[in-house]
Amino acid sequence: MKIVAEKPRHREAVLAVNRLAFKGDGEGQLIEALDRDGDVIASLVAVDVKDEVVGHILFSQLRVIIEGREVIAAALAPMAVTPNRQNQGIGSQLVKHGIVTMKSAEQAAIIVLGHKQFYPRFGFRHDLAQNLSCPFNQYDEFMGLELVEDSLAGKVGTCRYPKAFAAV
Repeated sequence: MKIVAEKPRHREAVLAVNRLAFKGDGEGQLIEALDRDGDVIASLVAVDVKDEVVGHILFSQLRVIIEGREVIAAALAPMAVTPNRQNQGIGSQLVKHGIVTMKSAEQAAIIVLGHKQFYPRFGFRHDLAQNLSCPFNQYDEFMGLELVEDSLAGKVGTCRYPKAFAAV
């Protein structure tokens, strides 16, 4: 298994993995809209030894304003693993590789609305994102990860997702 940047030849498989994992086309539509609008920072795929796409993770631009200044941040969504390959560590590899990729892209933070038993393993915490005004901050599953120390902790602000998220 290896994690690589998504290439055009992967797109059909990426959409299929998300369709199967989420039981619908919503995430695929989100991926296509984020790509069309130029909001994607990184889209990574997990490929097996047969070069088959078995997982996918996407990071998009997220506008976060804290105390009047912009914090360079990424939204993590979606992340999917094909159902027959779940619980094999593929999602964990995608998240770990994605965090390294976001650090290299000089992002200060990553925000996710995701499983609260899964994402905390990688340092995501609800308390880092709960004071960001946005449609998701009332959920315990809304979490942040600081890639730059003190970029989110104890601060109040707002975050604005790309318009593609409004359709999800």
